[in-house]
Amino acid sequence: MMRCTECDNKPVVAYCGFEKISKENYDRAFRECKDLKYYCTNHFPGNKKIAPTQTISQPRDLPKEFVQLIERDIDKMTEVLPDYLEKKYEEITKNRNYAHPLEFLTGWCLGTCESSYVQVYHHDYGKIPSEIQITEIRNIISRKRILIEQAILAFLEEHDGKIN
Repeated sequence: MMRCTECDNKPVVAYCGFEKISKENYDRAFRECKDLKYYCTNHFPGNKKIAPTQTISQPRDLPKEFVQLIERDIDKMTEVLPDYLEKKYEEITKNRNYAHPLEFLTGWCLGTCESSYVQVYHHDYGKIPSEIQITEIRNIISRKRILIEQAILAFLEEHDGKIN
């Protein structure tokens, strides 16, 4: 467990040199930072001006063409999703307990998309996307959630009473 650099209390913040590290990036900082320090509330550096010693390399933005790919793909996918579910519904839902088909299928579809685009990014750019980039992928997919839900609803309404 991590401890405050000054007093061995539970830390609330980490710094790599002068750069504050968010909690979701602690693992990456632990691997990459040579000057990583943790601080508790009593020893929080606050506004101290510390000279930079090293920065964490964390790509912030997805390439524009990759964002456009995701958006185009999801638009196309929602057009064929009802037909896909027609063929694969039994396989997707086999051995799974769920009370609400819309929520289950929406979650399944969102998770599948996220996983797929992380793999596509890795394949196309030769590296795993950063946590920030994965969050951006997730946000792009979430913005298309309504289209995905509408496609699933179209399937469910067509099969009303015949499923689950």
